[in-house]
Amino acid sequence: METELTHEELTAEALQAEELIGKFKSMSYQDLLTDIFRHEKEVKGIDWAHMVVDESLSPFQIREKANKQAKIYLRELQAELKLTDEELPDFTRQFLEKTYSASDVQVMPAWAISPEEAKEWKEASGEKLKEMISYRLKIMQSLELTSSPAGYAQLMLSIGILAWMKKAYNIYSAARAAGLLRLASVVKAIKGVTLQATKMFVATIILAVITEILLYLMEKDAVVYMVLINMTDDDLKLNDQYLTHGKQKVQFVNPAEGTHEDKTLIKRSVTDLGGGEVDIAYWTGLYVAQKKDMALYGSQGAFRFADCNSYANGAYVGWEIPLTNTFFSGGPNRCLVSANHEGNVGDFSNKTDKHGSLLSESSNSVAKVVGKMHSRKGSEGYMSVIFEPQR
Repeated sequence: METELTHEELTAEALQAEELIGKFKSMSYQDLLTDIFRHEKEVKGIDWAHMVVDESLSPFQIREKANKQAKIYLRELQAELKLTDEELPDFTRQFLEKTYSASDVQVMPAWAISPEEAKEWKEASGEKLKEMISYRLKIMQSLELTSSPAGYAQLMLSIGILAWMKKAYNIYSAARAAGLLRLASVVKAIKGVTLQATKMFVATIILAVITEILLYLMEKDAVVYMVLINMTDDDLKLNDQYLTHGKQKVQFVNPAEGTHEDKTLIKRSVTDLGGGEVDIAYWTGLYVAQKKDMALYGSQGAFRFADCNSYANGAYVGWEIPLTNTFFSGGPNRCLVSANHEGNVGDFSNKTDKHGSLLSESSNSVAKVVGKMHSRKGSEGYMSVIFEPQR
């Protein structure tokens, strides 16, 4: 079967990738976090940890400075990769052109993952959720230092990523339908959109979304970091949300270029391989909310996906991350989901406050939804939400 990979590509770079994967898997959460910040400082020249403890800067000034340094690095990377503005991913171009504001909600296009990766998220709970996120960030950082499409693909697949961009997934899907194996198909997709553009896209994810989230986590700023996976055959369109306390910071959007106002977690993608076999990809999105600056309350809210075949009354997701160690507030982290709730999102947010827990499951005759929160308390909440059919 055609692989389109040379022996050299399948050995040197792939073996190097395997060594990195083994190294990162052996590291603890705290060691990974320390190494993540080391990498940012040494490779990008951005000292995120120092920003947080700089008492001369307000929370807004810290994020404004972080945003400015992120853009400086991306422009330097663009020059190094010899990409014109027209060759930049739409996601990167939008980030570079947008003036920073404290009220900004950063969009994050959904990305395609393998069934094996989806299964790992489904089975994870407790501290495993937090560890999975830090490990995946470390792998993403290592992509910045990888110069071969084969090595790059190997690292992507180690965290179940089939494609970062929709047009890359389309190339991947066509390659699978033509008989290429998964690794070869990922390599073909990377080459199709170019390794340079892929590097810019991933660097933008880290700088525009992930590292800013880490600032919130270091400050213990009552942040919920939510990973959502759509395993159904319906596009899930977010049509309403309500924040009882706090503010939204990151919003998943349709992965297609130029659709960054479309708050849709698209349905699973299925490629016919012939002979009764199929290749499946699920689309994963991020949603992040935190407390407001100087607020005495944490983060609490809910959102609703529109009615569809899988969820006739829509699907609801709620969360609460209280502040801790304060005179005014405190309490357990909570999440709540529903596949058949009837009512508005404000009511569902209040219901989360009263009835939420670390594990929430709900189903109807067609589909179910499962929400998990990683810990009972603390101002950081790692959460997963899985939408899947009743098979």
